[in-house]
Amino acid sequence: MSTRAFEAVWPARNSQSATSTGALRAARSARSFEGSERIREQGTNGSRWVHAGDAPSRAEIHPAALDLVARHGSQILGTARRYSANLDDAEDAYQRALEILLTKAPTTSEDELVPWLKTVVKHEAFAIRKQRERFTPTGSDDFAEPPAHEPGTPERSEHYERLRCGAEAMRDLKPAEVRCLLLRAEGFTYDQICEVTGFTYTKVNRSLTEGRRAFLARVEGIESGAACERVAPLLSSLADGEASAADLAALRPHLRSCLACRARLREYRAAPARVAALIPPAAL
Repeated sequence: MSTRAFEAVWPARNSQSATSTGALRAARSARSFEGSERIREQGTNGSRWVHAGDAPSRAEIHPAALDLVARHGSQILGTARRYSANLDDAEDAYQRALEILLTKAPTTSEDELVPWLKTVVKHEAFAIRKQRERFTPTGSDDFAEPPAHEPGTPERSEHYERLRCGAEAMRDLKPAEVRCLLLRAEGFTYDQICEVTGFTYTKVNRSLTEGRRAFLARVEGIESGAACERVAPLLSSLADGEASAADLAALRPHLRSCLACRARLREYRAAPARVAALIPPAAL
């Protein structure tokens, strides 16, 4: 299950595919353009040029992106599914959109990022569909692909749960680890990742090794309930409105994706009233 959660966030790609080659060229172009005075911002009303100083830094984008994925990941994937021929293409479009989000987000405001990312994922879905049509043989039914398997409700629910679990696990990763894992998922070699990021070979190797280990350990903790046990002592104080800012920072990401802990929090809030109903006031 842990491996499936990892693949849900970073699906593996063929290193020799045209997609990887195109992504490498795009990444090189983005890197060479970072030093220029202006960047192109893609929005729902088209694109426009903005000064580079107006765009958020990657250090600012990273936490905002993870929070957006945790809160709206299934909604964004739904948009990708709406404009894609099948679920595999939708996941490809979703993956490409996340990569663009982490490197080219024009703002950190959630109200602006959600519609912006929906537009990005729609454009990526159209690009994938166009690429499929370009390379699909015509004139012979012998080469026609079989109908794509349409997952049922249980499969979709399991898939979204893996996405939520993966999004929560990503919060513990360092920005360099996330970036290297994304590029590796695109099929880039270590040398290509060094060229795109400017990292040394040692740093790339360390980021991939430690990133995988941290991600899978976090997923395992979430699925085994260890993460729930870690935040359990904080739920009582949160139910009474006594949680500190540090407690809230630790609880919020987990509660967004853990139905069991949200149910436990509701029970904690209702417990005093239930106890009061069983004990007469004279006993106080």
